[in-house]
Amino acid sequence: MIDDYKFPPDYLETEQTRKLREGLGEELWQKLEKLEMIKTCKIIGCNNKIIARGLCGKHYERWRSGIPLNKHTRWDKNEIIIENSRAKIILYNLCGNEVNFTIIDTKNINLIKNRKWCLTHHNYVASGTGKHKVYLHRLIIGHIPQGKEIDHIDGNPLNNLESNLRLVIHSQNMKNQKMRKNTSSKYKGVSWDKERKKWQAYIGSNNKKLNLGRFDSEKNAALAYDKASMKYFGNFGKPNFAV
Repeated sequence: MIDDYKFPPDYLETEQTRKLREGLGEELWQKLEKLEMIKTCKIIGCNNKIIARGLCGKHYERWRSGIPLNKHTRWDKNEIIIENSRAKIILYNLCGNEVNFTIIDTKNINLIKNRKWCLTHHNYVASGTGKHKVYLHRLIIGHIPQGKEIDHIDGNPLNNLESNLRLVIHSQNMKNQKMRKNTSSKYKGVSWDKERKKWQAYIGSNNKKLNLGRFDSEKNAALAYDKASMKYFGNFGKPNFAV
């Protein structure tokens, strides 16, 4: 029964509402609720119109479905945590569980706060579906000239600070790709040569695969790739070791 429902302690009405309820008395308060003269939901931070027992439609349906009122759902907007000049946007899955977060500059909060953001299969942050899908990094950059793409400089699509986003052409963007999974080496641009029993270093440039030599050490092969990456890709390269 809804009448028997007890609100969790952390989700009782605000202090102002509680004082108003006490002043009017419980019987009069419930009559006013039924007459829809008390219009806002009891849950802190929710300003939706009530439909039953002081709950709005969203929170009422949660209660009926056995979902705790304090649990995040896919219909809720993302929680935003401000940390100095940066803001952390909490990302949730369809079950309402926190799965990750993305960071943006605080000056862009008003730009993104009215959308619901989630992770795509490629680990990008997006809102909406189909032709209405909007990617967070594209929204932050705004106008993208023809022939240009947005590159996450550190290779992390969850870092959407303006300082980590740059406009590049497609070939430059490809140079900053992470290494592929299921390779024989833990390093980018390195593979195990079964016939020669050595580590081979290679790099792709201008649609050609360049052989950089074979090495006894996997690390030395990776260093050879890094040297070639700086030569051919410059700042757009993604080396195995920090410079």
